[in-house]
Amino acid sequence: MGEFDFAGHANAALAGHLEGKLLLAHGDVDDNVTPHLMMRLVDALITVDKDFDLLIYPAWTTCC
Repeated sequence: MGEFDFAGHANAALAGHLEGKLLLAHGDVDDNVTPHLMMRLVDALITVDKDFDLLIYPAWTTCC
């Protein structure tokens, strides 16, 4: 299978390829995507001058 380039396929690395309207919604207690990973994506979107909306939901998770 060879080596997989995780960094090259990360959301932040692909930010410049996004098109259309973008809404990011994040639950701050989600342990699958921690807040710092969301902020990396936000930073990458700002760097490539992409417009987006961001909602941070306190105490919201996708788990039961």
